[in-house]
Amino acid sequence: AAVGAAAAAAAARSGVPYNVGGGPESSGSSSTSSAALVLNGGGVGGVGVPSELEALIAMRGYDPQAIDEYFRRHPVELMSRALSGAGALANVARLYMSKDYIKLVECVESMGPTYVKFGQALASRSDLVGAELAMALERLQDDMAPAPLEQARAIVAAECLGALEVLDGGVAVAAASLCQVYRGKLAGREVAVKVQRPGIVALVAADSMLLRFAAKRLEQSGEVKAAAVDAVDEFASRIFEEMDFVNEAANIRRFDALYGPSGSARHALPPPGFVRVPGLLPEFPATRRVLVMEWLDGERVTSLVSPKARSDGVGADGSVTCLIDLGIRCTLSQLIETGVMHADPHGGNLLRLNGSGDLAYLDFGLVSEVPPHVRDGLVAAVVLLVFSRDYEAVAALFGELQLVPSEVIKNPEEFAALAAALREAAETTLSFPSDTAAGIGGELGDDEWGGVTAFSRSSVSA
Repeated sequence: AAVGAAAAAAAARSGVPYNVGGGPESSGSSSTSSAALVLNGGGVGGVGVPSELEALIAMRGYDPQAIDEYFRRHPVELMSRALSGAGALANVARLYMSKDYIKLVECVESMGPTYVKFGQALASRSDLVGAELAMALERLQDDMAPAPLEQARAIVAAECLGALEVLDGGVAVAAASLCQVYRGKLAGREVAVKVQRPGIVALVAADSMLLRFAAKRLEQSGEVKAAAVDAVDEFASRIFEEMDFVNEAANIRRFDALYGPSGSARHALPPPGFVRVPGLLPEFPATRRVLVMEWLDGERVTSLVSPKARSDGVGADGSVTCLIDLGIRCTLSQLIETGVMHADPHGGNLLRLNGSGDLAYLDFGLVSEVPPHVRDGLVAAVVLLVFSRDYEAVAALFGELQLVPSEVIKNPEEFAALAAALREAAETTLSFPSDTAAGIGGELGDDEWGGVTAFSRSSVSA
């Protein structure tokens, strides 16, 4: 609706007719390739050379003011994206109502990275969209249609010529919203060459401006209490961060230094005491749009726990349970101990490696930094929730951590509703330890438990 409003406003200013059912005539089909929606600023004609907009973003990153100034100078590009996006969204709504999920996913794919990100998130939320649609949306994780080979070759030739031979096979082994991956050999090693999709910088930049427009109107309406513009800026800045493969290479090195075979945080993990990440090849340094990595061969962890896998006896020896336990412990360590958090651990990014059976993490475009005070607060929240069952204190702590708006905490009715929701969720899903000392047995002594409780109370009061 917001994109449609922006499109209608842009059309009104320009005098271009707006087709509500399908946007401009060229975008009426739900199977339209995202390449057809690339803006002039995307530089489709010369994908090896960054366009004006891409050069601006390469220099300044996500800078809303600079991007806004660019589109003020090129309003037709923004209008074109608004019209095509509105038409595609109308198609998505129609296909959802008719339950034609295969074409719906194709339509979302055609809309480009911004909307694919939403689809990827919903693929993990079958509780919201239903199992059938969630399963269809899983295709957006790594099974999208790749961009034309010649465009990928132009990018690699411009930024990492030595890796160009890997693309001679001509087939991408995986493709997602921001990139596609080719498999081959370099310097005697089997590698994965990750290539950014051409033109996506322009698409995401335009989408971020349209979403900011919608967020401003939403804030002005007073219908939401959250800072909608700030939320859009956070979302967009993370996509821009993910589009920089130099940043991803740095994230891989950092994560490996913590949780790899020689990592400093491996003491927190159960056997084998480490996880694997793709190795980097120093002779092929990462660029903004090309990343050369070690190829890791394995199977998705999600495939190991499917009904078919269980019926086939996969994991009957307990190996899958151990692997999942390792993943959970590693995630908890990231969230609470080190604060270096892989922020995109969906099913396509976790593998059980063939041969060794090790757990491997892929795709480090998004790695979050969890501040120390938030980590401390999360520990306190767990203590209060699980052991003390003090839901009002947890609700107050969520306010301190800025996980909920301060208005909710200050409003007695809304605060009571939040505490009640926490109570219902906890008592529905959690198995609580005994209230006796034996319930905490072996984990914490009386003195230590008293210290944790005191810490949690002081965190809330602070």
